[in-house]
Amino acid sequence: MPFRFSSPVRLLAFLLASLLLQGCGYTLRTSKSKFVEDAKIRTLFLVAVSNNSFKPGVDSLVYNAAAKMFASSAILKLVHSEEQADVLLNMVVLAADLTPGSTSAVPVGKYTFQVANQYTAKLQVGFGLFRRNPINGKSVPIWGTTLDRSTAINAPFQPGVAGTTIALTNESEFDRALGEMAQGLMIDVQETMFSGF
Repeated sequence: MPFRFSSPVRLLAFLLASLLLQGCGYTLRTSKSKFVEDAKIRTLFLVAVSNNSFKPGVDSLVYNAAAKMFASSAILKLVHSEEQADVLLNMVVLAADLTPGSTSAVPVGKYTFQVANQYTAKLQVGFGLFRRNPINGKSVPIWGTTLDRSTAINAPFQPGVAGTTIALTNESEFDRALGEMAQGLMIDVQETMFSGF
């Protein structure tokens, strides 16, 4: 049974609330985008991700997150060959870093070492959307941005507890965090590319 407003007052209240929320930046998600319509693009091809970081494999995480996001998009159709695409999305991993955050002093014999309690993982990716067949032969981006995400990772080391596997645990936590940040970046891409215009 379809939803019906039982009175004109409720309908008016709903419309007024919708207008107020839209003024705050909230909108109902749609399968249309002013940017996509104005640029007259329908299909997209993901170019292999360039990795300018020192972290091997992060390019695959970013590519897979982008493929997942665009495969479920109702705005642009993801295609599997460059020849079928109106636009090409270039992505470059600019940074994938794990840096120590807070530390604790750990005495070992007559020496004291600073050991990290928490790390900060950061992922930074540059994006550029180019027409496959440039207008007037000039290959300039029709959209581009650099986005980054960071998150805190608790260190597995506990002062006074023997037998921790710090390096292995940190690396697996870093990989997990990079995957989550890559997915988060794709949400940001979707919002800036489709909603920001």
